[in-house]
Amino acid sequence: MVQFASGRSDITPKLFTATVNTSFAKGKALADWLHNVGASPMTGSIEIYDSERTVINTLDPTAVSWINTTFSGQNAALYYGFPTPVGGAACGRAVFTDVHLASGSGDSGKNVFPSCATELSPQQKALAFLIFDLANCVTTTETEPPPPPVVY
Repeated sequence: MVQFASGRSDITPKLFTATVNTSFAKGKALADWLHNVGASPMTGSIEIYDSERTVINTLDPTAVSWINTTFSGQNAALYYGFPTPVGGAACGRAVFTDVHLASGSGDSGKNVFPSCATELSPQQKALAFLIFDLANCVTTTETEPPPPPVVY
């Protein structure tokens, strides 16, 4: 399914710019949304703070990397997902991320989350989108996400 790095990677910089994969409908929706909420100064990119490089690449065609970057010439799939069960009719989805919530705040993981910050960091906004997408009905990544219903 994926190719993991051989060990914990310390070659990731503290702050770097990652790419949002816009080659599929939901990735394009993520990139547009991040830009609209001020998490991305340029559509298709996002600043990530204090990440790891656990996954080098997705190998299975059903695994889609949503956020990725390159460190020292090596790929890093920072957020990816795939339908489950693998090889069967999709009725669920699994995801993996090296984008962390506490990162960007200087939080060591020992502070209560959420803190009293008035604004989410760019990566917290990205994870909010991805968590809401994960809770949707299972659809292909090529399907454009439907707008939320308007209730009066």
